[in-house]
Amino acid sequence: KIETSDTSVNKFKVTEEVRESLKCFQPMPGETVKQKMEEIFQRSKAIIGAEANRPVFFATELFYHTPLSFYFDDKRMERAYLEVMVVGESRTAKSQTARSLLKMYRLGTFASLKNATKAGLIGGSQGTTNGYKTRLGVIPRNHKGAVILEEFSGADPGFLKAMTGIRSSNIVKIERVSGTTTAPAKVRMLTLTNVKPGSQGTTLPMKQYPSGVKILLDLVGAAEDIARYDFFVLKDEGKYIAPNTPIELDHFPVESYQNRIRWIWSRKPEQVRLSDQVRNYIIECADNLNKKFSCHIQFFGREAWKKLARTAIAVAACVCSTDDGENLKVTEEHVAWAVNFLTLVTLRHAGEVVEASELTAPAGRAIDKKEMTLADQLISALEGDGVDDSPMP
Repeated sequence: KIETSDTSVNKFKVTEEVRESLKCFQPMPGETVKQKMEEIFQRSKAIIGAEANRPVFFATELFYHTPLSFYFDDKRMERAYLEVMVVGESRTAKSQTARSLLKMYRLGTFASLKNATKAGLIGGSQGTTNGYKTRLGVIPRNHKGAVILEEFSGADPGFLKAMTGIRSSNIVKIERVSGTTTAPAKVRMLTLTNVKPGSQGTTLPMKQYPSGVKILLDLVGAAEDIARYDFFVLKDEGKYIAPNTPIELDHFPVESYQNRIRWIWSRKPEQVRLSDQVRNYIIECADNLNKKFSCHIQFFGREAWKKLARTAIAVAACVCSTDDGENLKVTEEHVAWAVNFLTLVTLRHAGEVVEASELTAPAGRAIDKKEMTLADQLISALEGDGVDDSPMP
């Protein structure tokens, strides 16, 4: 029986039956990580619906499949869990994707920010017949768990300010009548939101913004707060996909999905394995990401290697990369998929102008020699409607 609280994670044991159930996520001999991740997405349509969207699905799937910590080397322990924001217009399946996966995984919780108070999200004092009692908010109550935050664009400014400190320290400060206390808050957080409404309460279509950077600055505010997220996914309305569109592949057994997430959530820092070669590759690729996305908004910056490492760990977790069923093995192939994914989703909102000659289409087709925004380059480099209709890396 799968329990609905993190008790099921604490009690999780890797049995022979569990090992067998995870094999469906592992690439077959001769199959690449790219091919397996694409299969996982295609099968997700049987859970989410035919309108499931690639970048939105992968953002949610990667957010879910992270351990809490990992060692980048023998001494340096780092945060492994991801903090992700998905900005999408209505009918882009962002909430539908998150709710469908949460229902299946039976881990995590939703919290609407529109009408929530800072006390309800973080904590505070609550009056009782015997005086005041400290009450933890949604975030510290889900320490070591996952929280999906909706309607970020309508959040209390006081909460947004408090989140800056929480992301830096993994601790919440709870203001009480008798003084301030603290509580641990290592929490996987996925934020789902529309663009920020204007002063009249109306919103612009995403395509009318000069760049995705403007969308993020309106929502998040300070550049340093943007930099604290591991990555963003921006999704405009896109083309309509009828809900009755035939779905070709069925999902994997539900028990396999539930075992996979509990397997990764129960991995200890020393069980996340990165070889010297993989660590060096992460640093090299992180440097390249910073060169590609040189901007006053630090989408990667000094934390690039950490963001890439976390994403690569999540990719390895999605395909249950292990030699013994106990240790999660991160390889260069997982890092390469993560690099391509981060590149594609960042191209959607980075507003820098670069030489078009720096990019080539997948089939080697040269792109028109003119300057254009990175988002336009992506659409030119990928056939059809861009990233939504093209397989991820």
